[in-house]
Amino acid sequence: MGISDGDFSAIVRQQRDRLWRVAWLITGEADLADDVVAAAMVRAWRGWGSRAVRDPEAYLRRAVVNEATDRFRARRRDRRWVERRAGDGRGERALDDAAADRTDLARALARLPVGQRAVIVLRYWADLSEAATADALAVSPGTVKSRTSRALAALAVELGPRAPAAHPRASEEETLDG
Repeated sequence: MGISDGDFSAIVRQQRDRLWRVAWLITGEADLADDVVAAAMVRAWRGWGSRAVRDPEAYLRRAVVNEATDRFRARRRDRRWVERRAGDGRGERALDDAAADRTDLARALARLPVGQRAVIVLRYWADLSEAATADALAVSPGTVKSRTSRALAALAVELGPRAPAAHPRASEEETLDG
């Protein structure tokens, strides 16, 4: 039995702020986070009745991550097209200026590739396990581990001694995983 339309609305209302924060932490932009969440909810709504959704929160979180990733791919494709046409890197300065207005951590997160950024946001902000993060991103737990390792190394270089420490649960999972 699927979840009803009314249930969908209630779940979205309950999770809206959390989903927006995930989108904002991945995108680094409030307006883009609004757009990402709205588009993800439209996509989720369209497929809601036709799928047996067992974990609505995870389903919606995954929709937000997928939408943010799609937006970054489109931006990168558009930026490459502009660079080929203009050849002078126009637009990069605006991105750097916007990042300079954020905190050091937000700047460092913004410089990570979207896959690494999504792993850091889901593992440390949303406090998901490696398995739940892997499920949300549709990747293997090993990919989550390697992306986390690379992202933390990049943050350590960028932030120096102010870099976030590894999540305490990470060492427990590694011990359990062998």
